[in-house]
Amino acid sequence: MKRTLTGTYHWYQSYTTMASNKERIEQLEAGLGGLQEGMGRMEIGLTDKLQQMEEIIHKLSETLLSNRERSSSNTNNRNDHFRNTRDDSREQSE
Repeated sequence: MKRTLTGTYHWYQSYTTMASNKERIEQLEAGLGGLQEGMGRMEIGLTDKLQQMEEIIHKLSETLLSNRERSSSNTNNRNDHFRNTRDDSREQSE
């Protein structure tokens, strides 16, 4: 009889362990699903931020290029004006 009680106890212990393992697996799966959703949202957020940064860099590049072109044009105009003024003063002195 003792043997039967011991066998029953082990069976019950195995049954409750399996049930609790099943519950643990279900909880882990639910947690994993939440983690995957969070990672998906984070990926979308990072993609949006990357696109915004690319747009900002593009606008800055355009602005810097147009400023450089304007600066170069202004420098050329100043040099032309300086040459013309210098040439005029040479002609007057001759």
